[in-house]
Amino acid sequence: MTYRDTVMFLLSGVLGNRSMSLRLLEAAAERDGKSDSVMWFTPDDYRRFRAPALLRRASTLETAYVARRKLAAYGAAEPSVIFVNGYELAVAARSRFRAARLVAALDGTPALVARLQALVGGPRYRKWAKLPLTMLQHAQFARLARRVSHWFPISNWCRDSLVVDYGVAQSLCTVTRAPQPRVATMESLRVQPNERPRLLFVGNDAERKGAKVLLQAFADRLRTQFELTIVSNDPQVATWTMPQGAVHLSGLTDPSDIRQVYHSHDLLVLPTRYDLYPNVICEGLSQGIPFLATALPGISEIAAESGAGWTCGSGAGLVEIETAIREIFLKPDQYARARRNALDYANRLLRLELLSTALRKVLADVRSGRAPIE
Repeated sequence: MTYRDTVMFLLSGVLGNRSMSLRLLEAAAERDGKSDSVMWFTPDDYRRFRAPALLRRASTLETAYVARRKLAAYGAAEPSVIFVNGYELAVAARSRFRAARLVAALDGTPALVARLQALVGGPRYRKWAKLPLTMLQHAQFARLARRVSHWFPISNWCRDSLVVDYGVAQSLCTVTRAPQPRVATMESLRVQPNERPRLLFVGNDAERKGAKVLLQAFADRLRTQFELTIVSNDPQVATWTMPQGAVHLSGLTDPSDIRQVYHSHDLLVLPTRYDLYPNVICEGLSQGIPFLATALPGISEIAAESGAGWTCGSGAGLVEIETAIREIFLKPDQYARARRNALDYANRLLRLELLSTALRKVLADVRSGRAPIE
């Protein structure tokens, strides 16, 4: 195959992965004037290259299969470096391009995901049924880990899994977090809440992320003193009844509109049942809004690093959510400190320029001749 000195980006455009893919692409833009190529993997690809039923039982194996099928038709010259967002795409890229060096961004490893699934619970029979697939994913990832030149894990939790579970050198890991293109200024920060504090939920797959239980808690217990906005393109949300004081917004595509929504609210609430590292929390922090969310490992990491978040138990019910929200606003000094901490954290660790500097350096180093790990 013909070889060319460029970087090829293989990026997931599915659900929340699209936001991170766009951030990574923006961070790498105008890297050094080279002509790079981009291949997106979208929901249409899953219909076009439908995976066998067994593989569809595990989303990571399904994605790797779909990516392999799509890459099989790639006929251009092999790039010198391939950058992927998601280890499933890395598996597919390695099977298609043997000479190219591989750089991978990811939010979780098979071992990390298995631990998270054990933490959040679920029917035991499902865990046993999926055990062979889980073992296959783990073995597949272990083989891949030795052949990646550099990793961009989204969290310290993910980096530690790479190091401990798969023997990756920590020096080959750069933690990205969820970088944001715009961070509000301290001068624009409003440290006191609105007279009627405004609660905010942002996210698709809204029921899994806790929007329904939050709406119920609001309707039953909070609507006389608070307001609630649910921002979601999930079609299910449009069928829900919004009580007085609650509104549903959808179709927000302009980033300035979304930033204004964060800026005008007082607390992001995300009682999610399952998440690795929610981008919406970092979006909120970049606009100075603290958060209340489920105490899952990735979320707890953000809360500890930022000093701008509170956590509630996994599967929190109406009373626990109501109590946590009320207690936050009963301590105005602590709340004001959390808002300042949010912007301080965003300025220190969430600026897109920080990722851009690290990403460009790594790509330049890898492309200049550092061999892939074997």
